Amino acid sequence: MLVLLLAVVNYTQVFGQSLLTSIYFFSG
Repeated sequence: MLVLLLAVVNYTQVFGQSLLTSIYFFSG
């Protein structure tokens, strides 16, 4: 269960980071 939680957190960080990069790229 803990491994699943860590995987979700890691995926969220990666997704959030790429999403921020996309927003920055399109707005800049």
